[in-house]
Amino acid sequence: MSPSRPGRIQVLLPRLSEAMQEGALLSWRVRPGDLVQVGQVLAEIETDKATFDLVAPHAGLVEELRLQPGDKAAVGEVVCVLTAPGALGEPPRPGRIAPEAATFVEPSAAPAAALVQVPGPAPLPDARAATAPRGSEGAAVPPHHSTWVTISVDVEPMLELRGRWERAPGKPLQLGDFVARACAVALRRHPHVNACFLGDGRGVVLHPRVHLGVVVSVDERGGGRTVLATLRDADRLGLADTGARLRALAERARARALRTDEEGEATFALASLGGQGVEQWGPSVPAGTAAILAIGAARELPVVRAGQVVVGHEMKLTLSCDPRALAGASAATFLSSLRQLLEAPLLLVDPA
Repeated sequence: MSPSRPGRIQVLLPRLSEAMQEGALLSWRVRPGDLVQVGQVLAEIETDKATFDLVAPHAGLVEELRLQPGDKAAVGEVVCVLTAPGALGEPPRPGRIAPEAATFVEPSAAPAAALVQVPGPAPLPDARAATAPRGSEGAAVPPHHSTWVTISVDVEPMLELRGRWERAPGKPLQLGDFVARACAVALRRHPHVNACFLGDGRGVVLHPRVHLGVVVSVDERGGGRTVLATLRDADRLGLADTGARLRALAERARARALRTDEEGEATFALASLGGQGVEQWGPSVPAGTAAILAIGAARELPVVRAGQVVVGHEMKLTLSCDPRALAGASAATFLSSLRQLLEAPLLLVDPA
């Protein structure tokens, strides 16, 4: 294929830090001929400081893989070539669909191009960013500039599982543990939510890893001072580990003893005022993220089950979004996935 043919998308190795000069391919997650979706993991890349997933910037057919496992590439070097759907002279032949391709990602909601070259007379309008740089760049978005989307979740399945879990000693669970674990899973399914807006011309970019930032109150006198403690690689943890690490993080935050890697670099944030009885509010979106999830208090209310009115428990989840990075419709799709996971909490027990 000619390099200049419209619809040919060159995926570049991104720079994740100022010091990064190259990366090494650990493994490909796709093969030539695979049909991939926006945000699907293409490869695992290793740098001298970290390992990250390189994701598809555009839906299309994998045309060419330019590295072998163990090969190194310089920042900005083309590592993979995709062909956009409809760019071929004939309909693309049916190809194998990799397992990750079953995950639906709204193309219109994915971020704008940042690390993608699309040669030809006109770039494809929805070419997307491959990854985001590390660090919490950009500025926080105040509530009056945010978009809020709220959903109600049935808490009964979580309460039932927690009751069964608590019969095993040493494994206390809180509703917030379920929510944090569900967010980590949902962010992998909706990578455009695990993103941020950078105001230096790069636009919206995707974070390659899932780091949950948890708002912790550290002011014992009630003055409202908080810190954002970071649970790194939260998508690799099961439910029990998520809960245990969140509690340890909160304890260290209150003791002013957070480690360096536990502050900053959050890619998505969580906050809860449920303990104060607050059901719904819209917090500021932290810098370096596209959204923060506000967890409301669980409350009793009458619900209809099997034709009978019974006492149920629900809580409200409000996603406060940076509208430059995340549209309201995309936020609603993410919240719908979150509700499905929370109302079937056995899906959250083991790491994916």
